[in-house]
Amino acid sequence: MKITAMHRVLLLLTIVIALAACTQQTPPTTVPTTAPPEATAVPPTTAPTTAPEATEARPTAAPTEPEATEAPASGNVFSFNGIEFTIPEAVASGATAGLVPASQEEDAPEFAINPTFTEIILLDYPIQDGFSDAMIQVFPVAEYVEMSETAGQRVQEMQALLAEKPAAPEAEIPVLPLLGAAQVFHTQVQYLDFANGSGVRFVTLYAQGVGPVTNQEIFYTYQGLTSDGAYWVSARLPVNVAFLPADAEAAENPSADDVAFPGWDADVEQFESYYQAVADKLNAAQADEFTPDLTDLDAMMQSLSIVAP
Repeated sequence: MKITAMHRVLLLLTIVIALAACTQQTPPTTVPTTAPPEATAVPPTTAPTTAPEATEARPTAAPTEPEATEAPASGNVFSFNGIEFTIPEAVASGATAGLVPASQEEDAPEFAINPTFTEIILLDYPIQDGFSDAMIQVFPVAEYVEMSETAGQRVQEMQALLAEKPAAPEAEIPVLPLLGAAQVFHTQVQYLDFANGSGVRFVTLYAQGVGPVTNQEIFYTYQGLTSDGAYWVSARLPVNVAFLPADAEAAENPSADDVAFPGWDADVEQFESYYQAVADKLNAAQADEFTPDLTDLDAMMQSLSIVAP
């Protein structure tokens, strides 16, 4: 995919806005003391967490062709508050869940606004130091749209995306909740249905400034809507791949295998070329080159059923 002049401008603006945002603290999300309906499977051990929120983004890289994925043949069935899915044994031993309370303080930035939603944290997930905890979140669309104009725009963008299903989306793939960083690229794009809805999965990187692409930052995400448009499902699941460095401190020159990191003092065009090359390499990787295997993550999301959580 050719990087246009507009992409360069967006990248520069993103870096300026995001670096300014780094000086602000994001209020933590807490789980209410009143216990929600008891979950089956594994009992809670840790409180769910959420990532920071909101800004514009820049996509790159053409996806692989969509492939059908069968539901997992075996695993642990998890059920909570009208949400049910099967967790493959290679993905997690179980999960814990809770209700995250609504947040809408006066004059709060949009990334700090959310309705009450369900958050599910996977237990014993293979990657413990990724972009966020391995989690699935389910948001009531009507309440979210009423509270946040940007959320309403994201819902419309997702509806259009799922109606058209372009093989290589040019624009940012819409994500909720809002994240306080830019979508640098989206790779491994596939459209997957679940029991009563549809969505799109991809491997992505969000960043607040330029830097190396590492296993600590990339993640698999699934974003979709129930067929009746009542609920938005959002999964953030860290993934690793052998050709990426573990983190920015892993080496003096944290290159991605044969894709050299241009250095911290590189110019915008050099970073664009670097991100494009890494995105292309991620896009060409097979599902089983990732940990966890993308096929297992796909199967888990396709087994999902959401009924009035």
